[in-house]
Amino acid sequence: MRLPVPDAIPGVAELGRVHFIGIGGAGLSAIARIMAARGVTVTGSDDQDTPFLPSLRELGVTCHLGYDASHLGDLGPDDAVVVTTAAREDNPEVLEARRRGLRLLPRSAGLASVMADRRVLAVAGTHGKTTTTSLLTVALLACDTDPTYAVGGVLSATGRNADAGSGELFVAEADESDGAFLVYRPHAAIVTNVGADHLDTWGTEEAYRAAFTEFVATIDADGFLVACVDDPGAEALRPVAEARGLTFVGVGEGEHADLRALDVVLEGTTSTFTVVDRGTELGRVRLAIPGRHYVLDALAALGVGLRLGLPFEGLKAGLEAFGGTGRRMEAKGEAGGVRVYDSYAHQPIEIAGDLEAARSVAGQGRVIVAFQPHLVSRTRIFGARMGEALGAADEVVVLGVYLAREDADPAVTGALVADHVPLPAERVAFVPDLDDVPAALVARARPGDLVLTLGAGSVTEIGPGSSHCCGRAAVAESSRRRFARRQWARRWLRLRYVVIGVLTLALLAVGAWALWFSSLLAVEKVEVVGADVLSAEEVEAAAAVPMGDPVARVDLDAVRARVESLAVVRSADVTRAWPDGVRVAVEERVAVAVVRIGAVLRGMDSDGVVFRDYREPPGDLPRVDALSGVTSEALREGAAVVSALPEDLAAGVDHVQVGSVDQIRLVLRDGRQVVWGSASDSEQKAAVLEVLLQQDGKVFDVSVPATPTTR
Repeated sequence: MRLPVPDAIPGVAELGRVHFIGIGGAGLSAIARIMAARGVTVTGSDDQDTPFLPSLRELGVTCHLGYDASHLGDLGPDDAVVVTTAAREDNPEVLEARRRGLRLLPRSAGLASVMADRRVLAVAGTHGKTTTTSLLTVALLACDTDPTYAVGGVLSATGRNADAGSGELFVAEADESDGAFLVYRPHAAIVTNVGADHLDTWGTEEAYRAAFTEFVATIDADGFLVACVDDPGAEALRPVAEARGLTFVGVGEGEHADLRALDVVLEGTTSTFTVVDRGTELGRVRLAIPGRHYVLDALAALGVGLRLGLPFEGLKAGLEAFGGTGRRMEAKGEAGGVRVYDSYAHQPIEIAGDLEAARSVAGQGRVIVAFQPHLVSRTRIFGARMGEALGAADEVVVLGVYLAREDADPAVTGALVADHVPLPAERVAFVPDLDDVPAALVARARPGDLVLTLGAGSVTEIGPGSSHCCGRAAVAESSRRRFARRQWARRWLRLRYVVIGVLTLALLAVGAWALWFSSLLAVEKVEVVGADVLSAEEVEAAAAVPMGDPVARVDLDAVRARVESLAVVRSADVTRAWPDGVRVAVEERVAVAVVRIGAVLRGMDSDGVVFRDYREPPGDLPRVDALSGVTSEALREGAAVVSALPEDLAAGVDHVQVGSVDQIRLVLRDGRQVVWGSASDSEQKAAVLEVLLQQDGKVFDVSVPATPTTR
């Protein structure tokens, strides 16, 4: 959800007690940590027990799992609630906060509140923000400036993603995904590069690039901008900065850079380069992280430190001691001669950079990649280019799309990426289910290889398991034999001394075996009920119930999750049907409107989820026309409007125009139009409209139902 940024952002002392909805995320957990360290009473909730929560609990922060109105405790109007952009409008804590009239703040306002009275150093860019922010932080720490920092990942030097330092500097990762980076008013800033991303927010690449121009305008007039000018998008900001009178520092390998990296050498897990500042050689830096893109990130951090007047040797010491950031070419383990690394890369340029680094680390070994596309909207736009970038690996396993805050689209899957990997077919696999990926990697890996898990989603969970799986094959058989011998020895001892006890245990074991391991109660059939749009065969195929496995051992939650991944399925209930079956009851989505996406007519349900195709538009459903750049949130608003229309009124609607969440218009079959606004108060608007339609007029405006107008 998107919350407005208040005109005047309160400082920490004015916030009262603060509750975080989505406290487990990298962004909100960092803000919460800083506030708690400054004495604010902080609570929070999240639907996942993420790695950021244990350190918050150590500070005395109450972190609830799951969302419930009771988690707000006795918060009142003098307190505040900071909300993640991933929260839904119907989140029970959001609804309760609004009922009480509490102050609701977006993440950007929460971060800005802890920046007050500090000199802010903001790190922005399409790629490389987290690593650059981390490098700048460790460089400043090495110079004894004790900065406050908020990073989008865990800093290996401290084991945390944020700290409240005593110094005047505040290092912040400035995220552009929701426009947050336009709020911070930094003294100085870094722009690593400017490509195209988050078009679900910005609409077009031009609008996305224009946001960075606006970002430059937020820098203090006496501040400066450091930009990686090897990137054309970042270089384009030079005239913008100079027009505002800002000092512009270009960093890169090219001759047009002010601060250059020369003689770059990538060897194993290290990157070495010579630093030259406007013609003066300062020295050679050896990073303990591999990759040319990390060299540029370190150079940008140096650019800020040097322009702040800090010594090169101190900055260099910090950079050389940098051990990485969580999920940025992070070593996860080694077993059986196979090394496993994990990285956050999810854009084509990031994938290419990390594969170059992986190739350096792998040496003579092969590079095997497991890539999880992130977001349906991003995969739809960049999927082909992601696949092309993955061609730099030796073998590729592509997972299903990680949905995050979006809904599934059956037309946009990991297969879109896999189909564009320029490798022989036998070296590319599309494995939709995360649970099946470790086995796919084990089947491909051999001693000397490097396995790299890539993506911004749950693919990181594979890393530790993969290193274990890759190594265990060589010892599994002997381990099983030793375990069996020990088990039989213990049973023989018990047999000698407690015969009756052993017989009793044997009977219990036989019962357990019959229930959990034998074929006596094995799955022989799958019953599907509730399917109409889908065939029973399609549901059964998606369920992937392991036929022949004992009924008791079927993972019902996993089956349900696979069935609910079908776009047509709203929910599924999976139960055991003794003695030999599994029952899958599905509730399918019901189309309330038809929306044209490209050349395809798609059915949309009352939640705004697009889930099925039509060859011809159904006569009984209104059409939704989505204007250019419309977001999925706006489509959900349009669907809510259609669902709220009385049956007789809906029958007279030809189509619904959706421009944004609050720009919805009905076009009736007789040519008259209705300005509806947003989906709020739809029942009242419908009642007012039924009266207005009895009058003459061509355009009826019910966007404010209390004061409708007719033209």
